[in-house]
Amino acid sequence: YLAGFSLTITPGKSGEALRSIFLKDHNVSFRKSFGAFFSERLSDLISVIVLASSGLWMHPDGRPILIIVAAIVIFLLYAIQKETWIRGIERMARKTLPLRFSNIIEFSLEMLIAFRSCFTPRILISGMVLGVLAWGLQGLALYYILEKLNFNIDLLTSLFIYGFSLLVGALTLLPGGLGGTEVTMVKLLTLHNVPASSAVAVTLIIRLATLWFSVILGILALPKKQKT
Repeated sequence: YLAGFSLTITPGKSGEALRSIFLKDHNVSFRKSFGAFFSERLSDLISVIVLASSGLWMHPDGRPILIIVAAIVIFLLYAIQKETWIRGIERMARKTLPLRFSNIIEFSLEMLIAFRSCFTPRILISGMVLGVLAWGLQGLALYYILEKLNFNIDLLTSLFIYGFSLLVGALTLLPGGLGGTEVTMVKLLTLHNVPASSAVAVTLIIRLATLWFSVILGILALPKKQKT
């Protein structure tokens, strides 16, 4: 799992699917590991939405973004539970696509089934709780940095700034959300009376301590045969 972080600086963290190669050595099929990977991405998105919503009442300008993303997530969660929809898409794909794509269709269908199995009510709730705690700790780190620099920003606002910045960064589809996350975080910090120079410094520190630390950790965790 940690080794996947070595490629987290990719659009949508797609490079973390590298874990599927390692899981194959443990007899986990690509269909199942890819299904788990995409379910993790969606679970992360849900957790970030929860964090971002914590202080959204203070920033009405950001509500449309959050509402649209939340609506898409809810629709996806609903759609994957509809067996008839999935089978309908499969039949349409088989009718319209050439026969040589049959293996891709079969792979996608089995991956979708594995993806859906990760979103039973029990797994969804436990995943949300763990996800909010994990991402929330990073928001707590932002609050701690601000406090040490004597900036009076409460914990709830810090969680919102961190979560909303990550959400915007993810929507840009840039590698690791680079650029979008940082610009949004600096802008939100300056709106809360943090000087621009300090806002940039805080943003760099929190990104080094979270994003880039995980990349280094992932590289160190790579199996020796993969490094060579």
